[in-house]
Amino acid sequence: MKVVGVSGSPRPKSNSSTIVKTALEELASKGAETELFEMSGMKFEGCSGCMYCKSKGKCVKNDDITKIIDAISNADAIVFAAPIYFHRYNSQFRALIDRLYCLIRPDFSCALPAGKKAIVISTQGAPDETAFKGETDWLAETLNSYFKFNVVDKLIFVNGNDVNSAAGNQEFISKVKDAAGKLI
Repeated sequence: MKVVGVSGSPRPKSNSSTIVKTALEELASKGAETELFEMSGMKFEGCSGCMYCKSKGKCVKNDDITKIIDAISNADAIVFAAPIYFHRYNSQFRALIDRLYCLIRPDFSCALPAGKKAIVISTQGAPDETAFKGETDWLAETLNSYFKFNVVDKLIFVNGNDVNSAAGNQEFISKVKDAAGKLI
């Protein structure tokens, strides 16, 4: 089994990164082949709406997001984790989600096989888990409806302004490991 993890945080050593690494380590311990992508430090552009992908079946851009999309295309499961900044996923992660549009054919069917498993994890500074739950639900629904993913779990990490807070929260780390087990 091949599992791709994407940390959408622009901060190196972020809570999103810690969470994705935890999930991938858990999966690797169960025999999965894993690959980690950290968007911090990557070079990429957002979607330009050129529609090249609708005639050629791939994005016209060739950058670090292209590598993520190729890995997602070849994976059995994906772990997505990204921070919420001012009520929405951060712009770096949104660039990836927008660029996944290249996997949608002109008739709006998906070029990926249905049934890839996924976990959606949002991190946020706010202490109220429901504050931005709509964003987590939106991503899960997008992955389910457009890309025919099977989102097996959604998690929200709160009080995450300190980049080390996830590593010290054993209760949440346990939830991440449990969620990862659902991908096997």
